[in-house]
Amino acid sequence: MMNKSAIPSLKKDSMWKRLRMTPWFISFSSSIFTIILGLIAGLILLIVINPAKAFSAFGILFVGGFDSAHSIAQFIYLAPPILMTGLSIAFAFKTGLFNIGTPGQFLAGTFMALVGAIVWNCPWYINILLAMIGGAIWGFIPGLCKAFFNVNEVLSAIMLNWIAIIIVDVAISNIPSMIDPVYATRTVNIANVNASGIIPGWGLENFDSGLNISIFLAIIFAIVCWIIINKTNFGFELKACGSNKFASKYAGISDKKNIVLSFVIAGALAGIGGAFQYLAPTATGGYSLQISSLPEEGFTGISVGLLAASNPIGCIFAALFISYLDVSGEAIQQLRYAPENVSFIIGIIVYFASFVALVRIWLQKVYKKELFRFIGQMIVKFCKWVKTRFHRGKVIDAEVGEVSSSTQKKVDEVTQKSDDIHPLENKKEEETK
Repeated sequence: MMNKSAIPSLKKDSMWKRLRMTPWFISFSSSIFTIILGLIAGLILLIVINPAKAFSAFGILFVGGFDSAHSIAQFIYLAPPILMTGLSIAFAFKTGLFNIGTPGQFLAGTFMALVGAIVWNCPWYINILLAMIGGAIWGFIPGLCKAFFNVNEVLSAIMLNWIAIIIVDVAISNIPSMIDPVYATRTVNIANVNASGIIPGWGLENFDSGLNISIFLAIIFAIVCWIIINKTNFGFELKACGSNKFASKYAGISDKKNIVLSFVIAGALAGIGGAFQYLAPTATGGYSLQISSLPEEGFTGISVGLLAASNPIGCIFAALFISYLDVSGEAIQQLRYAPENVSFIIGIIVYFASFVALVRIWLQKVYKKELFRFIGQMIVKFCKWVKTRFHRGKVIDAEVGEVSSSTQKKVDEVTQKSDDIHPLENKKEEETK
């Protein structure tokens, strides 16, 4: 007859087995594992650069984003643009595509949003819609090339990034209303031209002047993406094409249509990120768009998508984590770390965190082989062995102490007897000395 006390443990064990093999748990644990690896690598770099202040700087890296209300508002302010570019990367990944054209789509969306706000005097929600259209058009091109001409999306998207820089640069230079008339620079105070074009704060500006509702809009977009990917037939078709294009085509799913639509949606998401970046309220109420290189928000989105394991909900936390590191990195500079060193350290942390796909594969094997249980059993056995050896050492020391004390007593007794037996000889020896 089975022991009743064993039934709960069997149930708990089976629940753990089911839990650890679920996709969301594997993705979550792999993300946490890679973040820990990245933080360890960052600590090593801090020690190499300045050993005396390394641990103080590492502590600031953890709490620097929470040391004031402005710091909290700052990393929330920085999160929406990279959250949208991260969603762009994650959405394309689900179809088996690498959307490295996010910077160009980000620029296209930025340009359309600024034209809507400054030239056409549109309200903020229309400007976001224009940014979505601009990014979608710029995402449509590599999708079309991939679907119908089998052009590698990495090559076409990279070339379109540089084309976007040239087109936006020339376009802004030839629109007089987007050039400051006094300084002849691409800096325009949107608040003076069209105050309704700036994304509103709806009371958040009372907490900090830069806060606005873009963080909530970005979270809503992430939830919508998750629903599309996991709860709709369209999302199933996208994942089917990403898993095996030929099998999905045999099943009647149009791979060309899904590739194009995936790029269009990914481009639209990146374009919205551009609107969130440049239509956010600032201290000057304007924008400054000096195009000399690709926007870093587009490339940061790659890290967000990888760290989130292409999960739209995970992108929310990944974007907040990376923006928090940026704010904490500025706080580290108080300990006389050069800005370049801080950027390098944060880059290494994010780089290590991007190995989440490789770690996820490893963890799947670990969970199947129950390696964690084996490691735990070995640790318990080692602790028991150490405890046994420590106790045995105490017993031996006590026994040695008792033996030495009894030996010393016997020596004293023999010496005393010798003095009693030969008192004259001992006295002569003392006089001689």
